[in-house]
Amino acid sequence: MGSHGMLSWSACFALIFCCVGCGSSPVTKVDFVAPAGSVLRLEKRQYTLPATVALERPGDKGKANRKNVNFVFPNVNGQTLVADGVILVFGYDETDVDRLASNTCTIGPDQLQQAAGGYAVIFEGTSASGQKIYRMTIGKKR
Repeated sequence: MGSHGMLSWSACFALIFCCVGCGSSPVTKVDFVAPAGSVLRLEKRQYTLPATVALERPGDKGKANRKNVNFVFPNVNGQTLVADGVILVFGYDETDVDRLASNTCTIGPDQLQQAAGGYAVIFEGTSASGQKIYRMTIGKKR
């Protein structure tokens, strides 16, 4: 085999090696549900709720990605409530059941009243197989 053939094989192996190492991070889809007209901002993207949001998670179990979140909720005690916070998205061993199930984060009137009162509100999500998938803490913007 000439040097041209060796070069082609080397380039082919380099391309395969790069593609294997460049896989995208896994995601967890979460359906965020809140009163009509609510808005979620996450990583320079804006979602009008209800919306399904793909949250990037670490590939390793026990690790977490931390992201800032911002919400705008209309008509909480007759006013607009702006809430800031963080969401931790956990790596976990996704099972077939987890892939088929849907994950929902419902932000209801009771939680909005707590946030409007100045309290931190915590939302935790668990996969269908019982593994922690996210923990979000929000509070009224000061």
